[in-house]
Amino acid sequence: MAKPKLLILLMPTLVLFSCASSPKYATSKDIDNEYVYVIDYEKIAKIKEANKKSSWKINTLWVNLPKKRIKKSELNK
Repeated sequence: MAKPKLLILLMPTLVLFSCASSPKYATSKDIDNEYVYVIDYEKIAKIKEANKKSSWKINTLWVNLPKKRIKKSELNK
């Protein structure tokens, strides 16, 4: 019976060590500053066109509009 209790006590420690050893690239501010998210109107148009051609008429209600990630240098083009 002591082994399950020991496992339960060690589990939070293992989780903390695994989180501490995760790579830092996911939160790199340099990479985040190069890109910006914009609404993907091309994808919206494709979905609307597919809905017109479909035999099933589905009303699409967007909760979160589709977005794409582009470089800041391409934003002004």
